[in-house]
Amino acid sequence: MAFTKIISTLGPASYATETIMDLITAGVDIFRINMSHGTHENASLYINNIRRACEQLEKNIPVFMDLRGPKTRIGTIEGDSVEIAAGDEFTVTTDKITGDRHSVSTDYIHVTSQVGKDDTILLDDGKIVLKVTEVAGNNVKCTVISGGVLRSRKGLMLPGKEILLPALSEKDIKDVKFGIENGVDGFMLSFVQKPQDISELHGIMRSCGKILPVISKIESAKGIANLEAITKISDGILVARGDLGVELPVWELPPVQEKIINISQADKKPAIVATEMLESMISNNRPTRAEVSDVATAVTNGADAVMLSGETAIGKYPVQAVKIMDRTLEQAEKLMKMPERIIDPDSEHILADSVSFSAVELSRNLNAKAIVLYSESGFTARTIAHFAPSVPIYGFTTYAHTARICNLYRGTETFLLENKPENFDDFLANITKTLLMKDLADTGDTIVAANVTGSNRDYSHSNSIKVFNC
Repeated sequence: MAFTKIISTLGPASYATETIMDLITAGVDIFRINMSHGTHENASLYINNIRRACEQLEKNIPVFMDLRGPKTRIGTIEGDSVEIAAGDEFTVTTDKITGDRHSVSTDYIHVTSQVGKDDTILLDDGKIVLKVTEVAGNNVKCTVISGGVLRSRKGLMLPGKEILLPALSEKDIKDVKFGIENGVDGFMLSFVQKPQDISELHGIMRSCGKILPVISKIESAKGIANLEAITKISDGILVARGDLGVELPVWELPPVQEKIINISQADKKPAIVATEMLESMISNNRPTRAEVSDVATAVTNGADAVMLSGETAIGKYPVQAVKIMDRTLEQAEKLMKMPERIIDPDSEHILADSVSFSAVELSRNLNAKAIVLYSESGFTARTIAHFAPSVPIYGFTTYAHTARICNLYRGTETFLLENKPENFDDFLANITKTLLMKDLADTGDTIVAANVTGSNRDYSHSNSIKVFNC
């Protein structure tokens, strides 16, 4: 299996327990439930099937719920669709009307105050491009630059403009409460523009009695502008290339993708690349060469995870897509240069960083079979994974949620222990037998064990590294 993690979106093509088991066996590390589609009833079924599959395979796989966020849309259209052509005059209005070939409504009331003459409005993920000619009252009059078939309830985007909506809609808040009640492991938040958006989600979770990890989806120019502040308050960053590729010139995506990954890594947060990775496999049993190269580029850029969306949610070949993704990741990882990840002397976790970095260097120099650790919160696993060892990280914990969340970190697999070790020496006393019993190592293999608890500069904390042979 590859060290780079695979996130699979569940949907009609993949929610059956047997299919989920096949996906896990093929290489899936994290499951995503997209709340832009489906119902709570569907989500409950998906979560239960994932837990059932994991129990049968003795795997700890996290489930992330993807919240829709502040998506701006047009209203309904007579007959559900209409064709508009380049050169046509077309009006976007905040009045409640049924759309036709001349005009369409939008639920985004701020559109009239945010656009002016010569601004651009994009409909349906940029497939239809409008140029503003005049703003009059509740109406934005436009000329169609690129036409096509426009369907009801498609997205509306204002490139370069901040979305003046709460980060969480009423639906999102209901989804958060449902997700916590039904045992999801974390949330993905769409259209994150500023750190306050994450704080808003934290507040809702706090009211439910539990704060879970949050992965911020970056899909706007505003999100890129505030990326460093967003990263600090997030538990992971996702490069959402679909809407980014609409808001930005498409040729700017590669450097922006690399920039987002680099900023995520600097803060030791997992970086995820998503959208159209193996898109052609929704209907074909093999990807294009360009798609395979795109996946490989994400790896060599340093992504910790890649995500499949429609490929596994609605595609004809969900398991095959994961198999091809995993093999592509394995080959791409062979092309990676040793990551140039250095210790930040100003880090508030300087001790933990130093011990983790040393453990990774020891594993390379000694040609170790693996790095092992015990973690209660996942901090140790995340810190060591940040320095990208070339051997697996085997984490052990007595907390089921921690075991699942650690699966998000590069090269990490976590196992549940029945009893909590009294200390690091107690952990080491039993770990050899556990490694051999689980076929994680063979007799005589060199293992590096790391104890990383220094989350601050207090050197009285117990931080240590031990090397042993199985």
